[in-house]
Amino acid sequence: MNTDRRDKIVADLLRKRPNGPRRVTLVYDEIQKYDYDRDYYRTVQVPNDPSYGYGEDTLFQLGLHSHQQVTRYVLDRYFGGASTPESLGARKSTVTRRSNRIWERLKDPVSVVQREGGSGIYGIKRSSYTTDVLAYVHALNKEEAQTLADMFIPNADGRPYLAVQFVEFGGSDKLRAHNDKIRAKTEKQVAQHKHTIDALQKKIDRAKSFAATLEILENHQLALEG
Repeated sequence: MNTDRRDKIVADLLRKRPNGPRRVTLVYDEIQKYDYDRDYYRTVQVPNDPSYGYGEDTLFQLGLHSHQQVTRYVLDRYFGGASTPESLGARKSTVTRRSNRIWERLKDPVSVVQREGGSGIYGIKRSSYTTDVLAYVHALNKEEAQTLADMFIPNADGRPYLAVQFVEFGGSDKLRAHNDKIRAKTEKQVAQHKHTIDALQKKIDRAKSFAATLEILENHQLALEG
């Protein structure tokens, strides 16, 4: 999805009552919904179509698959790429309000697509509760992705299976860009481990040297007394 279309859809989702795409008529009901974060009931606009006429796949392709990603989008688009909402002082509340509204309207469609999958890129994880991805695979559906995960990815934790989560629609040509992130992370880990090994080897050498010094000192004193 190009940036212009993405921005237009998100701008529409920020409306009190999104219009949806052309030739789509949305009907809204107002309901009172309890907000557990704010501890009070608030009025919510509920459309006759939970994907606001765009379709779940289209909303998924916005690439905003978590509240964190939505917040980053809001900061980049509306606040000049500020590092965090807190850095904006009093305007933090605006970031929070916009992020909450967008994510509230995206989370259910995104969840449906992640659960059902499709032809595209899948992330393989130790469990469905972690955000760390072990590897990415291309598969026609979720079942094929699960098979690839179980065949090729070692599961050192001893769990009965690995979790797979749909990431993006598209062909295998997109696979390398995703796995490059894993490769970069792995190379960094290898460098860190080598540094740790070098540091430990130096400690081992110092300990051996000290032990040798003790041996020399002891033998010297024994020789003098003999």
